[in-house]
Amino acid sequence: MEAWQIWAHLLQQKNPVIRPPGDDHAMPALMFLAAFIFVGLFVEVCSPSEPEPSWYERYVEDNCKRCELEGNECCVYIDATR
Repeated sequence: MEAWQIWAHLLQQKNPVIRPPGDDHAMPALMFLAAFIFVGLFVEVCSPSEPEPSWYERYVEDNCKRCELEGNECCVYIDATR
């Protein structure tokens, strides 16, 4: 079958695969978009967030790991108020 015969066959069906230009089906697309945005906002707002550790916490944690790997107790003691 040639291409024009395939198109003619598709356009002659009672329920054509290709819809006429005036037959909009925008409502399902808008509903999907609204649901997508709603779920995205719900996940963003309701997901727990952990505060980023301060430089002091990162420094102490890194040095304590190093000391513990060497077999010592945590050997870093810095006053956090400075």
